[in-house]
Amino acid sequence: MDGTAILLKWLKRAAIGIPLLMLGMCSIGTIETGDVGVRTTLGNVSLDEVTPGLYFRIPLIQTVHEFVAKETAVELNDLKPKAKDNLSLQDLDVTIFFKVSDSAVADLYVRYSGQHALADGKWYPAYHLIGALARNAIYEATAKHDSL
Repeated sequence: MDGTAILLKWLKRAAIGIPLLMLGMCSIGTIETGDVGVRTTLGNVSLDEVTPGLYFRIPLIQTVHEFVAKETAVELNDLKPKAKDNLSLQDLDVTIFFKVSDSAVADLYVRYSGQHALADGKWYPAYHLIGALARNAIYEATAKHDSL
């Protein structure tokens, strides 16, 4: 065999091997400790959460979204609720801490699909919903007390 035939042989092998290797690399992922994955297959959500560690998926057909299942802080800054005597408080800051059960993340993903927040490549389940509920509770609680 001459050099050209050997080169063509290796190029044929590379043309088959490289895409297979890339496909294999795209089918493996990891979920960090304290997080949970939600798998979707062609748009259908699996209600079984993907546990932390290594997972496998079918590229182009399945996706796994990583959700934070650790304690999360929702900061509500510069609120101006009205007190019982109809005077507004100035600059009320509140921080709410919440934790989602690992087994409830997929249910929340389906039920409150527009309420999640994306930050640093991870999703925070029902983050906006918690913020809205907390803001409402703060305004209602403040309305029961005098401004002094």
